[in-house]
Amino acid sequence: MKFSYFLIKRLLPRVPQAKKLAEALNDRAFAVERISGDCLDIKLSSNRYSDAASHIGIAREAAAIFGRKFQSPVKTIINPPADQGFLKIEIQNPKLCGRYMGRYFEINPSISSGRGKIGSSPLWMQKILKSCGLKPINAVVDLMNYVMLETGQPLHAFDYDKIEGTISNSKFLISKQTPSPKTQIPKKIIVRKAKKGEKIETLDGQKFILEPDVLLIADIKKPLAIAGIKGGEYAGVTKRTKRIIVEAANFDSVSIFKTSRKLKLITDAAIRFSHNISPSLAQIGMDRATEFLTKTGWKLIDSVDIYPKPARFAGASARRVGEEVIEFAPPKYEDLIGAPISLIKAKKYFQSLGFSIENNLSNPSRIKEAILVRVPAWRTDIENFEDLAEEVSRLEGYNSLKPKPPLVGLKPATEEDGIVFKDKIRNILVNFQLDEVYGYSFVGEGSKDAVELENPISREFRYLRPTLETGLLKTVVQNSRFFPARGGSAFGGDKIRVFEIGKVFRRSANGVRERLSLGIALAAKKQPLILELKGIVDELLKSVGFADFLMVEAGGLLRIESGRQILGNIKTAHLPARGRSASGGEKGWVSAVCEIDLDKLLQLVEEEREFRPLPKYPSVIRDISILVSGEARIGDIVQLIQEANPKIIDDVDLIDEYVDEKLGRKQSLTFRIIFQAEDRTLTDAEVNREMEKMGKVLRKKFRAEIR
Repeated sequence: MKFSYFLIKRLLPRVPQAKKLAEALNDRAFAVERISGDCLDIKLSSNRYSDAASHIGIAREAAAIFGRKFQSPVKTIINPPADQGFLKIEIQNPKLCGRYMGRYFEINPSISSGRGKIGSSPLWMQKILKSCGLKPINAVVDLMNYVMLETGQPLHAFDYDKIEGTISNSKFLISKQTPSPKTQIPKKIIVRKAKKGEKIETLDGQKFILEPDVLLIADIKKPLAIAGIKGGEYAGVTKRTKRIIVEAANFDSVSIFKTSRKLKLITDAAIRFSHNISPSLAQIGMDRATEFLTKTGWKLIDSVDIYPKPARFAGASARRVGEEVIEFAPPKYEDLIGAPISLIKAKKYFQSLGFSIENNLSNPSRIKEAILVRVPAWRTDIENFEDLAEEVSRLEGYNSLKPKPPLVGLKPATEEDGIVFKDKIRNILVNFQLDEVYGYSFVGEGSKDAVELENPISREFRYLRPTLETGLLKTVVQNSRFFPARGGSAFGGDKIRVFEIGKVFRRSANGVRERLSLGIALAAKKQPLILELKGIVDELLKSVGFADFLMVEAGGLLRIESGRQILGNIKTAHLPARGRSASGGEKGWVSAVCEIDLDKLLQLVEEEREFRPLPKYPSVIRDISILVSGEARIGDIVQLIQEANPKIIDDVDLIDEYVDEKLGRKQSLTFRIIFQAEDRTLTDAEVNREMEKMGKVLRKKFRAEIR
């Protein structure tokens, strides 16, 4: 970004020569890429555009580095006239326009140059504009550009008389002859999205056919400007303009960035808005422009400020403007940075950068140990103590920090249980001749609990995926074309067998819930696959060391349960035919899919894992088969058996499940029970008595038939 050394020196008269200033900025602030005449080309960090993309910001940085006193030239306009009936503003998309200020001015021919005509800007202003790569046009347009360079807030001026709307008596030109609100129709500014195919010609003569996602500044009939990027030719200010509306707004950074790149309009305003500048700059820029205009023959008549959410920054930061107060304590700074700093020196640094200092600590006894630093509204990059520490460190000079070796305790490297678990599942499924695939975490459609992205890369990827199933089926459909219609493939085999391990995301009452999930998909030509997939899942769960599960039929799918927890499900899916689907696919293909919550599974596997001393006495193993209602839950039955006599019942596992139409609405279950005592060898008589008691309890609780 280009900066004028001449303007920096106007703002900070005691600033050193350009070369020395560049060296200081390189050491403590930003990289100065080159110096050419009056121009300093400075590369700003992306989080500093809100304050440093302005000559005031650079002058403030220079003052802090060299220990100079800096006084901002911006003087707040006290009680500007408001709601006089000349101007109305409507924001149709508050998410894309966080603030819109408009002020109405009339020229006074008695004191302006050229008897009421807009002349040229002063030579010193033209010099600054040229140094920064801007072409001088006229006094009003040049002033808008100058204020942007000075404050960092882009401004735009519209010819009031060209905006749709009329005043009953058009002869009135100055405030003394201005009609009352009762005798006029106000001009209306609308912030809205473009209509498909809508056209606009910009100030430089370029013509654009707009898409609906482009944000516009318009009147009641036509577009006046591409919001935050370029003004339109129709309402442009000329030498004959006698009334103007000055705009100072704040637009969504993502929207401006996308539109700027799509239209290939990379303007100074677009660059600033694309970096999420603070909405507080709108007030600063507008007040500065008002000061210049009123001194050069313009009368401020009306003022409107539409600020939908005035308490918060427009962008990612949720903190309140002017209410972010952070405690700074030198001991904490030394612990973090490794170098001491005095409270007096830190206070001086903060004040030189425009921060204010407060002393109302919660503990007054610490007044000599810490200070409260109030962050200015334009410093959107400062959010915590670490950010304050960085400001002090860079002004101290990173070269002044003495390197110290870190004190780190050495410990052997360990693998996370989750990584080991994923690798184990991956190896098991590969041994089952399944191929691993990797899908996008973004999808185009989402359910009610889907998480929508604030800045998606495209409409096709607006949501975080709530399930792996959609991606797996898409993979199956896309690969089915490699399989000839009569079966068999160029790669061998007649089935598609794939799996994916990845994160899924869903919205909950506590925010976004992120889970690790396993998805499996089998596909073939007119072959039933549900039983095959069930067998794969059954062997997988047993191979990872988990046995306490049951597959229950419910609503056309198989639900995988463990006690009262649902781990996942298995179901059949019919793939779309090629030519009737955007993805493509072969007619007649069917698929079976499964999705398992790996976070739950890992937790249950770890809970099932037990470590204890080797038993001194032998165990006794007995099996019991029962016939119970199909609605009975396996987990409840296992819990009842375990609680029958916990002192001698060591373990209970389901080893067989049988469901058949001949059994009606019942299911046949077989459990293996391991009896073992810690103090003696159990006799057959003891075990037989426990089995009889267990049978009675099962009959009473579940109406079970002992088989």
